[in-house]
Amino acid sequence: MDFSQKFTGDEFIYQLEVELLEEIESLPKKYAATIIGQIDAAAIKLSDEGLTLPLNYMVGVVNIERALFFKVHFIIIREGYPVFYKFDITDSDEYLDYLNLIKSHETKKKTIKDET
Repeated sequence: MDFSQKFTGDEFIYQLEVELLEEIESLPKKYAATIIGQIDAAAIKLSDEGLTLPLNYMVGVVNIERALFFKVHFIIIREGYPVFYKFDITDSDEYLDYLNLIKSHETKKKTIKDET
C-alpha cells in the first residue's frame, strides 16, 4: 500500500492511503476539502486526545447543497498513529446508527468509570 504522511505539528503524524485520497479527490472540491478537514480533526482526536472508538471507522457528513454521508476506515499502528485507508459514501441511516453507537459507547465508559 502507498501512503501519504501528513504532519500537523512537530510530533504528530497520520497517514492517508493513496487510493483513499484519489477517491476523495474525485469528488467536487467543496466536498473533498470538507472531508479532508473532518479526517484531520478525527486524526487529532485519535492520536493526541487518545479517543477510542468501538469500530475502526469514522463517519461524517458534508452538508453542502445536498448532504453527502461518508465513512472512512482506519487502523491505529503500533506507534499510535492512525492510518486512514478506505473511503465509502454511505447513507443517513448508517450515519445515525454510528452516532447512536458512539453515544452508547461513551455512556458505557462513563458508567464503568463511575463504578470504579
